Amino acid sequence: MHKLSTLRKTSIYQIILLLNHLKIKNSMETNNVTKANCNLSKSPETTNPVETMKKEDENESNTTNTMVKNYVPLVQRKFMNNKSLKILIDAILPLDFREIKHSESPERIAQIRRLREELETVKDGDSYGAIIKELQSYNPSIEDQILFTIENLLQVAENLGIGIGIDTITGSTFYYSKDGYWKKIEDKEIDTFLSIISQKSGFSREASKHPKHLKAIREQYNHLALIPRPVNDPTTIKINLKNGTFHISRECQKLKAFDSADFFTYVLPFEYDETAKAPKFQKYLDEVIPEIQAQMVMAEFLGYVFTIDLKLERCLVLVGDGCNGKSVYYDVVRALLGSDNICSYPLGSLTDETGYSRAKLVDKLLNYSSELGGKYVDYDKAKKLISNEPIDARLPYKDPFEIYNYSKFMFNTNLLPRNQEQTNGYFRRFMFLEFNVTIPEEKRDPDLAKKIVADELSGVFNWVIDGLKRLLAQGNFTKSPKIEAVGKRIQQESDSVMSFMDSEGYIPSVEDYETSKFLYEEYQTYCLNNGNNKVSSTEFLRRLDMHHFYIKRKCTNNETRVFCIKETVSNIDPKTQSVIEMMLAKNATCNN
Repeated sequence: MHKLSTLRKTSIYQIILLLNHLKIKNSMETNNVTKANCNLSKSPETTNPVETMKKEDENESNTTNTMVKNYVPLVQRKFMNNKSLKILIDAILPLDFREIKHSESPERIAQIRRLREELETVKDGDSYGAIIKELQSYNPSIEDQILFTIENLLQVAENLGIGIGIDTITGSTFYYSKDGYWKKIEDKEIDTFLSIISQKSGFSREASKHPKHLKAIREQYNHLALIPRPVNDPTTIKINLKNGTFHISRECQKLKAFDSADFFTYVLPFEYDETAKAPKFQKYLDEVIPEIQAQMVMAEFLGYVFTIDLKLERCLVLVGDGCNGKSVYYDVVRALLGSDNICSYPLGSLTDETGYSRAKLVDKLLNYSSELGGKYVDYDKAKKLISNEPIDARLPYKDPFEIYNYSKFMFNTNLLPRNQEQTNGYFRRFMFLEFNVTIPEEKRDPDLAKKIVADELSGVFNWVIDGLKRLLAQGNFTKSPKIEAVGKRIQQESDSVMSFMDSEGYIPSVEDYETSKFLYEEYQTYCLNNGNNKVSSTEFLRRLDMHHFYIKRKCTNNETRVFCIKETVSNIDPKTQSVIEMMLAKNATCNN
């Protein structure tokens, strides 16, 4: 998991660590040897033998001093209550820093051990001091001691199959738990964790808590503990569940054992059961979304959440005001994916200048918000996010970084967006699904979501897997007449220029035209009467040109002409009709 340094690879170094661990373990069992033998800051040679004979009367000990000395901070207690981290912490034993430093020189190690033996039998203070001075000449620097501490931490973690390190994308620390996924250690808590490791490795209690020492050990940890993200197999999608990792491709599907190399930072809160059904959930769907194709899209989208390399660039928006079952679906989805694997930021927050909300998208499966965005959305950033393109982000007081392979996006909203001037390139990324079936009061079950969550999550997951298999086979979402009708309506309403042209019956023409001045005045009146936001005359002509209305400038009297006719296609001569159909077909292709 971590590449070992050249020093660590040496057999002598490894033997010393092993012997040191065995020696300390034996000392704890027999009480014949103290931890001081392996700890520079606590070693017997730092104390005058005369002073060691001066013992205070136990009856005069200060109770307050003892309490202060034995105080354990709350965060430290939290780590000790964490099963996986406690196993790791308990496995860290005091290090013999001197012998590790000189592990490549058997002669020096032999001399260090000889001096220690002499120290135990010396009688006079002068000889004691001379031995101390010679031993100190073998002392590694504090920097080396910190290096050995972190290397040992990573090696022990690797040996235990726990694993610990820093994500190269976010800079956050994760450890691999026995639950089959990587869990995050909050940035504010990592210093406490390293302080515990430092003290367990042999540093004094005081030194291990000192800010200067913590800064140095944190820097060394940041340098050595990087965990690169795995390279994903584009042909296989992996989904982490309580009883294993589900692998699915176009050819097969299979549940396999957990593998820390997958670097999953989530686990779904239920077990995979290929026989599970979801009758309550299916009955609910049939009632609130009767169209089968729309149901298929819903399943496909939740399957899309687990994909990485499938670039469909779509998000799903559920629309409806109330008493229509939308909230039930929201609760079921949150339970299915796990609340820890979902965030809920509106587009306005996700596209602001700070990038704070965007940073939270990393390692989340879905951003599912009850707000679509509003007028404060940066639409260019929104398009990037929905397309899952690399985009900048940052955490408070941290350096910016680039995120990729982050969450998919889903929103609930009471009303369809209106008067948001956007091009088709923006709204084609949204699939709007209306929940427009009002549930009669006598049929409403306020506990329906809880019942589905309690009994049918494995069955709902199988419904999602069916959607994912369909998505992989088709390479796109199922066409839903219900969703496409809403999308077309929103595109028209979001572009007031084309909404005006459609409403007035204007279509492209080869010969007939209207002046831009006349058309723009009509357009302004239309916007005023219908509550639309108007665009400038320059933007008005730009959009007409984008939709393949021929614009001719500097004509008679310096007027600008828009070649269009206020007739239906059926009333136009065949030649002109053919040209118009080609224009419309080209326009449709461009918009897609």
